[in-house]
Amino acid sequence: MNESITTLDEHESTGRDMLSAAHVLLSSERIANEQELLVSTCVEVLSSGPAPLSAIHSGVNLIWPGAHLSIEKIENALSYAQRGGVITTQQASTGTGWALTQAGMVEIQATQSWYSDALGRLAAQIQERATQDFGGVTGEQADLWAAILLRIFSDAIITSPDAYGGAINRAASGNVRPVSLDGSQMREAINRLDSPEGTREFLGACLLAAVDESDPFGNEIVNYVATSCVLHSIVAGRSRASAQNDLGSLVGQRIVLDTPVLVAYLGPDDTAAHLTSVVRLSLELGMEVIVPQHVLNELNEVIDRVEGQHIPGLLQSLQGGVSARVYASSVNEQVLELFLEAAEAGQYRTWDDFARRARGIESELSSLGITVRGHENIARQNVDKLIVELTEVITNTSSNRGARQIARDAESMELVWRARRRSSRDQTNLWPGGWIITHDRKLSPAYRKANSRDLEPLVLSPGQWATLVTESAPAPEVRELIEAAASFLRQEAVLRIAVKYPPDIALDLAQTLSQGSVTETDIRVAQLTLVDLLDGASSGVPQNGESISTFVANKRSNRQAIAANVQRNAFVTERKRMADTVTRSVAELSVASSARATAELSALTSQTEIDRLRSERDDLEREKSEYVALNGRRTLRVTISVLGVIAAAFLFVLGLPGFAIGTIVGLFIFFNQSREWATDKGVASGRLASALPPEILGLWDIIQGLQ
Repeated sequence: MNESITTLDEHESTGRDMLSAAHVLLSSERIANEQELLVSTCVEVLSSGPAPLSAIHSGVNLIWPGAHLSIEKIENALSYAQRGGVITTQQASTGTGWALTQAGMVEIQATQSWYSDALGRLAAQIQERATQDFGGVTGEQADLWAAILLRIFSDAIITSPDAYGGAINRAASGNVRPVSLDGSQMREAINRLDSPEGTREFLGACLLAAVDESDPFGNEIVNYVATSCVLHSIVAGRSRASAQNDLGSLVGQRIVLDTPVLVAYLGPDDTAAHLTSVVRLSLELGMEVIVPQHVLNELNEVIDRVEGQHIPGLLQSLQGGVSARVYASSVNEQVLELFLEAAEAGQYRTWDDFARRARGIESELSSLGITVRGHENIARQNVDKLIVELTEVITNTSSNRGARQIARDAESMELVWRARRRSSRDQTNLWPGGWIITHDRKLSPAYRKANSRDLEPLVLSPGQWATLVTESAPAPEVRELIEAAASFLRQEAVLRIAVKYPPDIALDLAQTLSQGSVTETDIRVAQLTLVDLLDGASSGVPQNGESISTFVANKRSNRQAIAANVQRNAFVTERKRMADTVTRSVAELSVASSARATAELSALTSQTEIDRLRSERDDLEREKSEYVALNGRRTLRVTISVLGVIAAAFLFVLGLPGFAIGTIVGLFIFFNQSREWATDKGVASGRLASALPPEILGLWDIIQGLQ
């Protein structure tokens, strides 16, 4: 693709240093704490050469902005690194400076090699995925796109205005707010690129695929991006020891799990394992983890509703060849999405397996140490107030939520509010008293309206909860929690990017796309199309599965048309270059022939010389004729090869794999058989006929199919 993309700026270097520091910390035996992270960062800053303390201080704060790290803290980290043998002092004319030791240089070489290899692996994945959409891109272009994606990921942490918390005052949420991996911000960065629409669309699909843990695309790099976000939160707040001293113990802080968290626990094993880790560490820290009975009731009702309304049609469609992956990626029903993802991973054989486990989840929760009980809310006036405020918030945001669901949410909110009222009487502890763990963004605003004196958010996302525990957990457990928090952050970023559709529309979309050869980019584009469809709503565009799939198919056709045009232009350019070469050669032969004719005329006095010159001229003319003929053969060979590749690609797109394979095999035979034919005029053209049988077999495959 021939687009103009702004050259990468200094953020690329800062992002590389940030990811490299995280990589060193988590791939070594170091304890994952603030000081070790600062040591790794100082090593990255010194990779460009020795520097004084002031320059190192500026460099570290550039990599972790918002942390406002003091020069004393950096000096302590340097001294610690000096005792570890990776940094040493160095005298210079300007005073004492710091430099890497041999061990530090080895560490830098290892991280630079990892970064380069990881970026190369991302570029290779981009190149492989682009083959389906652009007919292939150059390695240089893939490298540039990989660097752009990495810059966007890094900038989401480095430049995000809500990435850093303020000072700790009344409560601890200042340590929690920094955790953010804003998917919508990253997509906006893609849309601002100075690139054609097809390229931005492809990169947007790559962005969503990279953030999605269920897709192997870009997982290595993005995992470190998310990990860096968690580490950034720690270093931008304060170390675990400092947090524990300043904020007090987490003992007695109440955690109330909402229904979506339980559904996530029933999903793929990786997510369940992360939730289990956070629950276990929360309990070890003395927190109270509760699943109210009304949340279990709601989970059972959701299972019953989905089973009655959607499962029969879904299972029938899956048996008919509908892509489970397309459906799971586009449906807005969390239960269906996670069931299909877990089933694809082999965790469940049937829906009945999933539903049976969901209905018996109480025993699993109890075995984890989670308390399952009634809400025990006595202050009914608070519950009533919360119902009123939550109803108003939901109405104002045009959201859909039934009265019974609102009442249950109000009970959960009062369950936490009660714990906060109790905690407010303890002046020695700055923690607010409890939180609801959910992705629901409506609860905190409603609670703030009901209780304006409490300024702390009522809700924590799973990623924020994991980070909260990370900042107070004992050092040996931190690495496990960082991994869990990073995983949750990626899931939350996907929620901010991906468009989800009601089950009936998602099923219609999956059925339509499954009729053709759907690509990974098509699946991702289907998750990014709602805004475009809404823009066309005034024109009467129906927002259903068929219209969305048609929209996606048109997008794919546009990308392929652009690819074909690029390939056609490349062929025309190559043909012109070859024609210019032939013209140049003919001109050179003409000059030589003219020179020899002049020599022939000047040698009329010697018949022997004349005969010799005539013989040379004849030889030269013969060589010229052979050169032109062979050049024509070479041109024809290249032309047929290029047209054969394009024809095979279109045959695959048209759903004629037999004919396409026959074309490829025939092209391979032709390419080998024509090698000698293109270099030796004496080789007859008949030997090229051996390339026809595979083509005939492919044509026979079509005839058989028609019969």
